[in-house]
Amino acid sequence: MHERVAAHLAAMVPIENERGARLLSIKEIDETAAEVLPVAFSLVIGRHSSGYLLVRNTRRGIWELPGGFIDAGESARQCATRELKEESGQHVANLRWRAALEIEVECGSTARTVYGALYCTDIDTPSNFSGNSEIGAIGFWPESELPVEVSAIDKALLSYYA
Repeated sequence: MHERVAAHLAAMVPIENERGARLLSIKEIDETAAEVLPVAFSLVIGRHSSGYLLVRNTRRGIWELPGGFIDAGESARQCATRELKEESGQHVANLRWRAALEIEVECGSTARTVYGALYCTDIDTPSNFSGNSEIGAIGFWPESELPVEVSAIDKALLSYYA
């Protein structure tokens, strides 16, 4: 990791989101090295010439990166591809591994650590998306013009990888 990137990372964590989850670290390790971690979810940073892809979660009322929990028998990469399609309508062939995320979540009165997989992709021609029960809208924003209601962890990830 470059010194500038390492200093930026150290200054930004932990970051707490609207649900009380805390980003503890971003582990810039190979995707194969991350396979030993108990990875539970995948997120995707999608870039288009007009900005970063965010989806509007109707239940939480916030904008966030597309992603979700890994289904039984599914790899983190397969989950990222599936969630990107389900939540934004985007089809991509060039999904790239970025990092493993270490997140602390509250479970009742105790905290536990979960791991996530972070991927990125370039979206040349965005597909249309009409919304569903989970996601009401999608949008593309430059990092300097993100909507106010962006999940804090996702905003930090966009800032880190911008």
